[in-house]
Amino acid sequence: MLVWTKDLSVGVVEIDDQHRELFGRINRLLKAIDENAAADEIRTLFKFLETYVVKHFGDEQRYMDQYEMYGYSDAARHKSEHASFISSIGEFRADLEAAPPSQQFVTEFAKWMINWYIMHIQHIDKGLGAFLRKVFPVLGR
Repeated sequence: MLVWTKDLSVGVVEIDDQHRELFGRINRLLKAIDENAAADEIRTLFKFLETYVVKHFGDEQRYMDQYEMYGYSDAARHKSEHASFISSIGEFRADLEAAPPSQQFVTEFAKWMINWYIMHIQHIDKGLGAFLRKVFPVLGR
């Protein structure tokens, strides 16, 4: 199971809350894998991701655009990572729609999601969080 720890916090309430929500969804998938009920849960997760990426990435990109005048220098890279994630999700979704999900497919997807998201938080989102707290401290905790 994934455990949300303080070192994953970017220090911006809205972003951290959204990250925790995704961690909870991934944990539901991991539990379903353990219970051999992953086929239904992965479909639920993909349905959730359809709205999550629009909302979460949109909120982060809104912050980047809103405070661009203050010089957030990593916006292009950050947005590119979001686009890459969406593209990868589309590829996984196409595989899911082509055939019933195998345990291997679900496990590989879960590993990919966990690795991508933790790396993204630690190496990209934390930079955005630090920038936002500096420019607009009320966003932080």
